[in-house]
Amino acid sequence: MKRLFVLYFLIILFGPISSRAQEPAVRIPGLEKNETYMSCLKEDARLQERIDSLMAESASIRRSFRDDPENREHYKEEILKLEERLFALRSEKGQLVDRINAIEQEWILRSLDAAPAGGEPERDEELPSYDDAPRSRNLVANACFRGELSPGDYAALREAQSKERPAAELIERFADNYARLIGMQDEYLTVTDQAAADSLYDRMADIREENMRLDDSLQTVWGYILDNKSYAYSYLLDRYDRDEALESETERQTEARRIAESERGRYASDAMAAYFLQKQALVDFERTVAREFSLLEALDSLDREANYLKSVEFRLPRIEPERRYLLDYQDVDFSTPSKYDARNPIPACTVYDHGTIYRIRLGRYRVKQSPAIFRGAWPLGYDRDDEGRYCYYAGGYATAVEARLACELLLKRGFRRPEIVRWVDGEREDFPMDGSDAGSFRVEISGANGLSEPVRTAIREAAPDKELARVGTVYIVGSFSDRSEAEQVVRAVRTADAAWEAEVKEISAE
Repeated sequence: MKRLFVLYFLIILFGPISSRAQEPAVRIPGLEKNETYMSCLKEDARLQERIDSLMAESASIRRSFRDDPENREHYKEEILKLEERLFALRSEKGQLVDRINAIEQEWILRSLDAAPAGGEPERDEELPSYDDAPRSRNLVANACFRGELSPGDYAALREAQSKERPAAELIERFADNYARLIGMQDEYLTVTDQAAADSLYDRMADIREENMRLDDSLQTVWGYILDNKSYAYSYLLDRYDRDEALESETERQTEARRIAESERGRYASDAMAAYFLQKQALVDFERTVAREFSLLEALDSLDREANYLKSVEFRLPRIEPERRYLLDYQDVDFSTPSKYDARNPIPACTVYDHGTIYRIRLGRYRVKQSPAIFRGAWPLGYDRDDEGRYCYYAGGYATAVEARLACELLLKRGFRRPEIVRWVDGEREDFPMDGSDAGSFRVEISGANGLSEPVRTAIREAAPDKELARVGTVYIVGSFSDRSEAEQVVRAVRTADAAWEAEVKEISAE
């Protein structure tokens, strides 16, 4: 999804990263005869073709997974295998790109110390007029930098320019991983097998860790680019007494840094957000320099780059999925005859090592009981408490709200004293139906098919410590000990979306 903007960005700045032809295009003229470099480019193109092929295959299998429910287990296995192969290929490609970049940077640094091809004459003490010098679309290649900066500073400026490509490639790799995480997260939230869920979660953790390393690398590379380019441009404006322009651009740079710092931790990549915020300011700085020194060819190129940067959506939401524990949640129901008998006895309760589940205890007994006494309720299960008594439970719920509603239903069906019991990471504890943990009111919301995100956000803001549960077509928020708090949630829901009906219900009155 997000790869498109990165790829377009790379093409605008540097041209294609690699060619899919048998002879890949050389990215830096002068390296055509470097056998190692050319071999790396060919291998890079080959790996990309394999990655593209596997991604197309994965997309086809995912469509089959969606359209053919009966064979989803088979498709799931195939998808997992493909993801593993893609992960290995992308890791191999990342190492290869690092090697290509190292060769290019080494060549550029050597070239800075050598005479240019064709033998550019050495500069005399008295510099030529820059108005008569050849103009370049590459801003830093223009004579005003070469003539005014010291050899060391000019070398640093040229190296900063050479690092623009590696910085953009780091962003491409991050965005590629991010797109994978989006797809894997969608699958993770719908998978029904615990082993498959654990495998997906671990692989997502590996990709997020790789993106953290890319984030660190981008921060380092971009820091070098920004510092050296800003210094060179500031020096040149100061040298020619362009004080007003220099002050304006310094303020712009400072504001970009302030915004980047204020947004730290809010998005998927701090380094990428800082890069695009500060890159926009830096390109504006470069445009000012180009205008001040009438470098119209460079200004035209920079204008197009500035327009593109304004269109980039770089504030990517964080992807931090919570580990899922696939507990067997089931509503209490009733059947006649009972689903349990001598041939199909009530089973022992499953105790989950992780996660939280609420069950309704129907009674405690010295000896095992006949299923007939439980009025056809199911699903049922039993365990033995610390006193050795047999405890029988009905249903299984993710939230206390749902468990309380189940208790109300069981009371109406003639059960004298249903009680809520909660297991948290395998530990059992009684959970009160009333008192401090339960209130006298709840909010019931009904209307369209599913709560929109604005409505969910309004509920979270109005009642951040309350559970939201769904029972059939009704959403439940609560419970509340104070009616005014419940009414506040009702107002928030109606304000967020008037299509939803929300009302306060008194629990004790039902």
